Amino acid sequence: MLFLHFSNHLENLSQQFAEVIEQPLKNALIPEQIVVQNAGMGRWLSMQMAQQLGISANYKFLFPAEYMWELLRKVIADVPQNDPSKPDVLRWRLFSEFVEKAEDYPELTHYLKNELAAWDLANALSPVLDQYLFYRPEWILDWEAGNFSQEDWQARLWQRIIMDEHHEKRQIPHWLDLQENFIKAFANKYENQQADDFPERVSFFSVPALSSGYVRLLGELSSKVDVHLFTINPCAEYWGDIESLKRQSKRPVEERTYYETGNGLLASLGKQGRDFIDQLHNLSAEIEDRESWVELAPDSVLYCLQSDVLHLQESSTDLDEQTSIQLHACHTAMREVEVLHDQILAAIEESDDLKPSDIVVMSSAIDIYAPYIEAVFSTAEHSLPFSIADRSTVSGLPEVEVFLKILDLPEQRFNVEAVFELLEYPSIRERFNLDEKHVMQCRHWAQATNIRWGVSDKMRAASGLPKTFEHSWKYGLDRMLLGYMMPSEQLFDDTQLLAFNDIEGSDAQVLSSFKSFTDTVFKLWQWSAQPLDTAQWVAKLQDLVQAIFPEEVDYHAILHALDSINQQQELAAFERKISFSIIKKALRNLLESCGEERFISRGITFCALVPMRSVPFKMVALLGMNDGSFPHQDQRHSFDKMATDTRKGDRSRRDEDRYLFLESILAARQRLYISFIGQSVQDNSRLPPSVVISELLDYLSKMTTKEPQSWITYHPLQAFSPRYYDDNDALFSYVQEYLSLHHQDNKEVSANFLNQALPALDDENKHISLEQLIRFYKAPARMFLQQRFGIQTFDDSDVLALREPFALEPFVDTQIRQHIAQSIAAEHALNTRLSRAKGLLPHGDIGDEAYAKEADIVKDFFVKYPELQQLELHQQAFHLTLSEFTLSGKLTALSATACIKMHLGRYYAGDLLAIWLHHIVMNAVDLDNQESNITRVYQPSGTFYLEAMPQDEAKSLLSNLVDGYWLGLQRPLYFFPKPAFKMYENGKADLSKAQSVWKNSYFASEADKFENKLLFAEQDVFNDEFLTFAEMTFGRMGEYVSE
Repeated sequence: MLFLHFSNHLENLSQQFAEVIEQPLKNALIPEQIVVQNAGMGRWLSMQMAQQLGISANYKFLFPAEYMWELLRKVIADVPQNDPSKPDVLRWRLFSEFVEKAEDYPELTHYLKNELAAWDLANALSPVLDQYLFYRPEWILDWEAGNFSQEDWQARLWQRIIMDEHHEKRQIPHWLDLQENFIKAFANKYENQQADDFPERVSFFSVPALSSGYVRLLGELSSKVDVHLFTINPCAEYWGDIESLKRQSKRPVEERTYYETGNGLLASLGKQGRDFIDQLHNLSAEIEDRESWVELAPDSVLYCLQSDVLHLQESSTDLDEQTSIQLHACHTAMREVEVLHDQILAAIEESDDLKPSDIVVMSSAIDIYAPYIEAVFSTAEHSLPFSIADRSTVSGLPEVEVFLKILDLPEQRFNVEAVFELLEYPSIRERFNLDEKHVMQCRHWAQATNIRWGVSDKMRAASGLPKTFEHSWKYGLDRMLLGYMMPSEQLFDDTQLLAFNDIEGSDAQVLSSFKSFTDTVFKLWQWSAQPLDTAQWVAKLQDLVQAIFPEEVDYHAILHALDSINQQQELAAFERKISFSIIKKALRNLLESCGEERFISRGITFCALVPMRSVPFKMVALLGMNDGSFPHQDQRHSFDKMATDTRKGDRSRRDEDRYLFLESILAARQRLYISFIGQSVQDNSRLPPSVVISELLDYLSKMTTKEPQSWITYHPLQAFSPRYYDDNDALFSYVQEYLSLHHQDNKEVSANFLNQALPALDDENKHISLEQLIRFYKAPARMFLQQRFGIQTFDDSDVLALREPFALEPFVDTQIRQHIAQSIAAEHALNTRLSRAKGLLPHGDIGDEAYAKEADIVKDFFVKYPELQQLELHQQAFHLTLSEFTLSGKLTALSATACIKMHLGRYYAGDLLAIWLHHIVMNAVDLDNQESNITRVYQPSGTFYLEAMPQDEAKSLLSNLVDGYWLGLQRPLYFFPKPAFKMYENGKADLSKAQSVWKNSYFASEADKFENKLLFAEQDVFNDEFLTFAEMTFGRMGEYVSE
């Protein structure tokens, strides 16, 4: 018999289920079979049984399709274990047909341009054909019988992939064929002493919809087996013929009187539930209805609304409360989550019996909201326990995300930034024994060796490009390895490789680990260059997974997806070799479509807004109910025949979402909370909510006589807005920090990055190198963040270039001129080999022309200053004690009469600082065989001198600069090289010039740099400290400059 259990409360259905299963089965070892829509519903029902019966055990939960296939296998012989006609298997058959017989489908020429396009069409078409099987069976049967026009390419295609070559017998079984065979064989099989093969009863618990074929099968099954359907019915009255006013308005006037609306929300939102309940009652089976309704006391607006739906009426109420139903409009998704956090805290505070586990928060875009949820609920001052269910595998597991990025590398040409992006993941760094500092070091090496893209010259040639070696990974890594082995920078004639000599000592282990990492990911290029069969792809990618992740990382989701692909192609009898792009797409589809459920695991449950996920909670919250975002629109492909032939019972994403919204309203036991992006972040204008929210507001307005907008609370753009701390009861915040900000001067607070003293530095930091001192004064704020907080900041010069140069890049002209100058000074013949080996020049003739142009500039330079070619330069190590500090390093470019500095490019503030600090040190130490302590600077536009300085004065100035260095490691130092340089550019101090480069609306200014915004926001940076250090550097330097 078929038992239909109806109730407006899921808890009542669970009680009815408990009563059914209290009648034990004849065989206690056979599990109770329960069909549910998703694992979350099964978990909830298990918990309910544990509460009601004291135990929850020996249940077998199945999904509808899984149960039906299992049922077919029990009755019909030779049915395979898995359905060979399901969409993920069918697409492989379609793909094979499209690739091998594309000429047989001239209608699809524009769809079948290449293998990848054929896959995309197969992937889109397979679920459409699956829908035909269940909702248009007569079409499928006609196609298999040959009753179709030859112009119908879908009919021809179906016959080709399903029927044998004579079109007489199916090659694979599918649902329609098996359904008919089941109906013919079931009664006979059951009667012939084989009843033990079937369960005594089966229960379908809260399944929202079934196809007509499934319902027909259940009707047949119920003739021998007790079938219990536990279904939510929002209305105790008959509501099968109600229609919304909108639908009635489309009918002829004379027909409208025959239709009623009853309850406007139910008529508008309940179409899917109404059709399904009608479908069950129309079965030609013996049916027993069992109803259990819950009456609600009208003591809140929420209960009044739910009672109206239950009794198919529209009442009014004079209740003056807006707590049970709340609507909140925010500017962004992040603000929605911040507001939700405060509102949950308020609800828990107001209600004695509300716990985090009594709250569910649903969103139709859970992957978008998940990062904001983790950020707010994990780090908030008043943290709350929570779990996030239904995230896609990509969103929920970083290992899956990084693996898909690895698969994207061939398409990205293994560009340097894409490869380094993988090392941002801790699990990858751990696998190759690298830490963040090591990665930064490797980035520097890659930038210095000019790696841009491509594994090697062979990869470039395979891409149809010139077989150039420079700027490839092999080029850069070989330079690094040679540099470690060679004592100095050398150019090898046979390979045209220039050793990169910045790697020494313990750097070798870092380079080894980095090389191991790149070798692992570069295997992908070798594999992707040729097609392989599916089993080979799966085996290689399994090897890659195990090689790229440490053993303790849980990467089973990737391996499971790879196994699924193997099973699919076996079921589809797919034997073709496929390209890497196809296996990548198939794998991505699988990983993006499945995810973790973890429904009702701990604390507040955050989950996706999906059918029958609306289990009852005391507080139900909905996020992201924006106009255009929910309900989803039915977007059908142009080739989907069902789009132009809609029928009752057809699946509709829009109708499913509308019914889901109604279920969510009815699932709230105390509070219904809804938020949406209702204000523009650009101009603060108001934005409409989802159409279903507008319908709810209209209903509430009729019920309570309050204006629709009065139900919505509009929140400020910022969480720290003063409006949260005024007398407005609707706006409040639990963040103590923002309250403190509200009572302080904003300017003072925004500048207060450091609110306490930093720990004292060890004495070993008082041993300073000249290189450190120069690096500090070039960027004091950057070095402070790096040394004291481990914060790495970047500017344009730190960004890794992704393409080889097509012209000389910024600052490269100066490097090339230096190379040429060294060659001329050493009387070597000029050629491009060194500059090309360093990766500085564009390829081919463009590079030769650029080099020749720079060579002419350098030649003119030496013609202008012929004495430079006669100089013999040397260097001298030094060690200075300055009070409690020591300063050491090497003084370079020393001649008998002066320190010689050649600068063949444009001067920047940092360059001049380096020359000035070198000059001060030179005058503070005792030089060997030095007649004069002047520094002479040569540049194409002319020369200038830095005159000698008395040693005591040099030591005093150097001591002050070292004190500034030490101070700048305790707290941010108010010194900024570029403004200081501009201030003294014309000799006399002009503060207005410093201010012009600090803040300027025409180009990127110093105040816009990350480190300056963080440390000096809205401060008067040109204070006495800045003036002091500007004078010690560029001011004093100007006093010693002589033309």
